[in-house]
Amino acid sequence: MISAMNVVSKIRSVLLPVALLPGLQSCIYEDLRECPGEYYVHLFVSNDWMYAPDASPEGMACIFFPEDNGKPWRFDISGRNGGEVRLPNEDYHFVTINDDYSSIIFENADSYSEISVTTPTCELFYGAGEAAAEAKLPSSRKSQSGTAKEDVRQCPDMLWSNSIEKVDIAPGELFYSLPDGAMEHQRSSSASSVLRLLAYPRQIVSRYHVRIADVGNLDGVAMMCGSMSGLASSVRLSDNRHSPDPVTVPFTLDKVGDSTISGDFLTFGRTSGTDHDNMLSLFVWLRDGTKLEYDFDVTSLIIRAEDPFDVWINIKGPDLPESGPGSGTFDVNVDNWNTIEIEIND
Repeated sequence: MISAMNVVSKIRSVLLPVALLPGLQSCIYEDLRECPGEYYVHLFVSNDWMYAPDASPEGMACIFFPEDNGKPWRFDISGRNGGEVRLPNEDYHFVTINDDYSSIIFENADSYSEISVTTPTCELFYGAGEAAAEAKLPSSRKSQSGTAKEDVRQCPDMLWSNSIEKVDIAPGELFYSLPDGAMEHQRSSSASSVLRLLAYPRQIVSRYHVRIADVGNLDGVAMMCGSMSGLASSVRLSDNRHSPDPVTVPFTLDKVGDSTISGDFLTFGRTSGTDHDNMLSLFVWLRDGTKLEYDFDVTSLIIRAEDPFDVWINIKGPDLPESGPGSGTFDVNVDNWNTIEIEIND
C-alpha cells in the first residue's frame, strides 16, 4: 500500500491500520495542542460493493474535504471492507478510491470538486517493452488531423471510487447524502458507539480488448506494439467526468496463434464533451528491419460498445509483407515508417 504523503503531498494524511485504532489516543489535527473527546467522532467507513462485486483492492483511501476549504484528511485502510477513522466534528465532502496503484498521479488534490487522477507521460513505443526502453522517442504524437499533438501517457491501474457530496458530522450525529439524493441520519446511542458511513465504490476505468484477426505473414514479425489516440487524459473523482483533453495510450500486443494479434489495456475512456477520433495504431517490426504502422479508425466501435467499461474491438488485420532474414537489431526510432490506413467494416 502506498503512503499517502508520498502520493498527495498537500493532503494531511493519517495512515490508520484498523487493528491499531482502538488504542489510538492522539488527535489527528496537527495544529491542536489539546484534543478533548467532543472535538472528534469515531466513524466507521463501510464499503458496499454492489456495483463491483468482484473488486479486490488491497486497500482503500478515504479522503475527507472540509466544506470550509481547509486541507483534506486522507486515511489509508487495508482491505476492501473499510475501517474506523477519527474525525473532528465538521462538514465534509468525501471521496474513496483504492490505493494499490503504481501509475496514478493526483491533480487538484486539495479540491473536492476538481480532484482527479491521471498517469505519467511515456514514450510512444512504451508497449514494446525492453527493446524500446532506451530509445529516445517522443512523448507526444500528432492527432489524426495533424494539426495538434496529443501527450502519450501510460495506462492507468484498475481503479474503484465513490464520492459523497455531503457528510456532516456533529457531536453524536452523522448526516450524509445517499446515491438517490436522500439524506441518511444517524445518532449514536452512547459516547462509545461508532457512526457508520456507507460508500458504494464502482469501477471508474475501462478495459479495452483488442483483437486483430486474419493477419497474413505474421510469422515474419520480430516485435510489435499498439497505441490508441483520442482517449481522456484523466477522470474527476467527484463526478467521474472524463477530461476533454485527448491523449494517446500505448499498450502491449502479442501474437496469438498463426494469424491473430491480441492485447488488453486499461484506459479512462473517451474524452468528455469533445469529438476526438480513436485511432488504433499497430506498429510492426519485421525480421528484416522493415517498420510498418497500420492505422484503424475504431471510434464507432467504441461509441457503440454495450458496456463502456468493457469494450471489445474486433477487426480484420492486414496481410503483412513477407520478411527475409533479420540482422537481430531493430531501429525503434520514429523515422522511416511505412504508414498504411485501413478501413474497417463495422
